[in-house]
Order: sequence, then structure tokens, then C-alpha cells
Amino acid sequence: MNSVYMKRIILLIAVALFFSCKKESVTEPEHHAKTLLKLSFYDEFTTNILDSVTFSVTDGNKTYTLTRDNPYVKGLPKGPVQARISKKGFITQDYKIDFTKRDTINDNIILKYDRFILDVPQDSLFASKNRKKFAFEVRRNSGFVIEKPEWVKVDTTAISKFMVKIDVTVLQHDGIQNRNGEIVFKHGESRRIIPVLQYRKNQIVTAYANVNERLSIELDMIDQFEGFPSISKLGDRCLSEIRYELVEGKKINFSTGCVNLLVPMAFKIMVKNKGGLDTLDFNVKFYDKKIDFNENRENYKYLTQTEPGKLYFSDDKQKKIGIIDIEDFLVEKKLNVAAVANQIVFNGYNKSYYLLSDDDKLRKINMQTGALSDAVTIPVDPINDHPQLPYTIPTSLVFNKNGLGFMVTLGNGISGNGYRTIDTKNNNKIGIPTELHQYDTQSADLLPNGVDFFFNTSYNSEYVEWNASSKKVSNFPGRLTVLHYKNWVFDDNNNLIDYNTKQTIASSLPFTSSIIDKSKELLYGWSYKDSQMFISQMDAKGNLIGRIPSYYYEFRLSLDGKYLIVNDEGRGDLYRVNTAVFKGKYKVEDWK
Repeated sequence: MNSVYMKRIILLIAVALFFSCKKESVTEPEHHAKTLLKLSFYDEFTTNILDSVTFSVTDGNKTYTLTRDNPYVKGLPKGPVQARISKKGFITQDYKIDFTKRDTINDNIILKYDRFILDVPQDSLFASKNRKKFAFEVRRNSGFVIEKPEWVKVDTTAISKFMVKIDVTVLQHDGIQNRNGEIVFKHGESRRIIPVLQYRKNQIVTAYANVNERLSIELDMIDQFEGFPSISKLGDRCLSEIRYELVEGKKINFSTGCVNLLVPMAFKIMVKNKGGLDTLDFNVKFYDKKIDFNENRENYKYLTQTEPGKLYFSDDKQKKIGIIDIEDFLVEKKLNVAAVANQIVFNGYNKSYYLLSDDDKLRKINMQTGALSDAVTIPVDPINDHPQLPYTIPTSLVFNKNGLGFMVTLGNGISGNGYRTIDTKNNNKIGIPTELHQYDTQSADLLPNGVDFFFNTSYNSEYVEWNASSKKVSNFPGRLTVLHYKNWVFDDNNNLIDYNTKQTIASSLPFTSSIIDKSKELLYGWSYKDSQMFISQMDAKGNLIGRIPSYYYEFRLSLDGKYLIVNDEGRGDLYRVNTAVFKGKYKVEDWK
């Protein structure tokens, strides 16, 4: 038997032994991963062990470089795994294994030599959601067939016999998921594969705001971004720097100034992924709903709330009244009335509403129909009134718990004011408290006992109390603000005092308030810092909870304490502000 023949027999025996051990379970030294794959890799003659190969997991988009010294892949999924094994100069091979029934696999791989030349880049192409083009001029030694996803367009142009231009266009992507695909150039068994990843547009998933002297924003994105975002504030109201508080992973936290309670703020945010830039719009406003009365040139500036969930308004220009549903914040009803509707006042004693107009009448009004009834004429005060310009137009009215109403009255074309009372318990009897002639004021209010009245004078720093039974007048230095809760009042030094005991509850509070959430003992009012005005919230101890810069607006608190109703008389708009914005971080629901 000659030596050539013997060599062939030995080679055949070696090949048979080689294939007999394919995908055999093996015992490996202790390792930390749950699964372990060991590969030995050879060329097609099985005589040459290759120095390295690239092992790519197609499902998990992970790539490993295996070498003779380190031929292991650890921690693959427990179950079927699809992969691809490649090396330059060899035909890429698809590869499947299954760890369902075992944790370790030892396998042998044979790669065939590849004689096809097409020098396309085989690193991934990345695109953002926008249309994106790539171009290559590469060597080739043969023709090829192209396989690709439908959202990728590939054009080829021959430059010469051995050169070709390849244009790849990734089309616009408006879907909600990233797109993964491959461009495959095939020639027989040979393949050149270019992975393509097109990102969906990055989006804001959740947004939180904390508004105080500055606005702080916390954003969570749907995808991780690369590098540093670019944030710009839109609009020309004022300029303020953007401070980046945290930029990490999918989070962007920043802050800015130029805050105003009724002015929405808009930002443009640019974030980058491997495919390019995404531009996002982010808007935040501090009110949650708005009614635009100005669209009909209406003037609903007089507001009354006497029951939860409803707000009554009146229009002194067009003789109209109406009802607003506070929860939906919609105009529920508009009604025409037969007199100018200046102000609506509720009498808790007889559960009736009264309309203050521009004449010398005080009328009951049905808030469901707009009908007027029981008109009472305001008489002339023969002692205090000018004969031709009497103070007979009611401009302010407040009722005590016994049904006695106290009015401040004005005259046409004359300064000063008068006073009248109406006793709805005693057939609407009108009284003239002549003992108050020497005092000027704009409006009166109830003392904490719910029976007697007081008013702050217009020109002197004093307040006047009027006893409804004895008609006794007492005047005191300073100003008085009554909260209509317990016996709490404010003096003009921002001290919160128990009116009956004269004991100080809290001293030198940040502001004086007449608006209180009784269930939580939270107070709202105007505070000031560095010439800036704020609508502020504090507790009864004077601890400032939150404050938001604002222009001066009339505002009131809904009876349930949930909303501030802010009236921008200049624009004719009515806004609803959730009081949660004063208490720290809150979720922004509509930022688009």
C-alpha cells in the first residue's frame, strides 16, 4: 500500500472522528452564566483551525469575537438561539442551537472559503425616523441579488466592470416601534449583510413639573438618547437660561425662569440617537382649563359661589347672568335679565339671590330663569345725601345669618358713599344707619360672630365695627381682614389673631389672606419678593408652601379647596388652577 493511499485513509478517519462529536454535551469548569457554548472553528478542509470568528446573536442583537484561546459564549438565553457566524474571506453561516434541555454545548464549525468580492460596509446603518440616505462605491467581481425590507430602497449604478455605486435610502418612519432589518447581497452561497436599524421618534412618556419662583421639569423619554440634549425656550416674553439638573439614561431634568401663572411655556427639545436628531415639543401651563369670555365681547367679571361645583357670573354690559360648572369648567347656562347685572349676592337666611344693578333698586333674581322679583327701592337719606345726587345705588351688599343685609351705596357723579340696611326677616324693611355718615368705604363684611358688620375706611388706616342690634359704632386703628373660619382675623401687620380672645395665633406671616381652604387650613393670597408678585399658599403657622409669579388678578377658591378660579378682567378670560401646583411636584398631563 503506497504512502499516498495511506494518507487518504488517515484523513478520512480524522474527518469521521471530527463529525462524530458534533453538538455533544460537555462538562466545563465552574462558570457564572446559566448557559455555555464552546465552538471550535475550521476551514472547509478541516485541517486549519481558524484564529477567530464573529458570533452574532440575531435575536438579541449581540456580537461576540471568539478566538482559539477564548472560544466561549456565556449567558445565552435558555431555549432556542439563532445566530450567525462570519469571518472575512469566508461564507457567512446561519447557526441554530437549543438550550432547552441542556446548559452547555460543545460544537464544531466549518466555514467555506468565499471567492465573491463585494466590499460593502457590514457595520450597522442607523437612521432616525426621518428619511435618510447612504452611498457607497465598492469593488465587486460578480453580479449579485439584493434582498431588503420594504422600508429600505437600494439602487445600484455600475461605475466600471469592477466598481459599483450603491445608494441606500431608509424611508420615513411614523410607526411606534424601532425597525430592524438587513440588506443582503447574494451571489450563490455568498452573502454580504448590512444590518439596518431605524429608530422610532423618541417621545416623552411622563412629565412632572414643580413651579415656584422657577419652573423645574422632569422628563422620562421612551428611548435612551446619546450625548446631551438641546433645550430652547420659545416665545419672546422674556429670556431665561436653561439649567440642566440631570441628564442620564432616559431622563432629562431642567429648570428655567420667566414663570407667570396664566402664561403657558413652550420648549423645543432636541435629542440624538445613532440615527440622527429628534425634535420634540414640550408645553406646560399652570392652569388646567380656561373659558374665553372675550370671544363674545362679554364682561363676566362678577363671580359668586354659594354651592359646591357651581359658579354664578354676571355681565354688567349686556344684562346677562350665567352658571359655570366648575368640574367641567364649561358655561352651563346663559340667561338674559331685565336689568344691568352688576353683582349677585346670596342671602343664606332665606336662600335667595339678590341682584345689584345700576339704579336705585335691589331685586331678587332666580338664577335658573333670570326672572327678577320683589324690587325694593333704596330711599334717599335726607340728612347725608345730596338732593340731586343721592347715594341710592347699591354697590356692595352682605347678609348676616339673621337675614339683615348691609349695603354700601353710591351716587351718580358724586364722590363718597352712603349706607343702607335691608331686613329680609322683616318684610324687606330698609334702614338708614345715620351714625355711619362720617366714614367712607367701598365695601363691608361680616365680623366672625356672623351677626355684626365692619368695614375698612377708604382714607384712614382704621376699621369700623357696627353692631346690628344696638347700632353702636366702634372704630379701631389699622385694617381688619376676616377669614370666616373659627374666629380668625388678620390685622394690618400680617398677624393672625383670634378675634374673640385677641390671642395671636401666628405673627408676621408672609401675607394677609381672606381666602382659606377650611378643610386643610391653607391660606391663599398675594406675597412679594424683589418687586415680584406671587399668588402664594401657606399654612396657618405662616409656613410658605408654594408661590407662583403672577400679574395681579382677582381670584377665589372653590368651596372644596381643589381649584383657584382666576379672573383676567383685562383679557376677559377665566382660568381654573388646580391647587396641587402649589404643593410641589405634580404630573403634567397634556404637554403636546
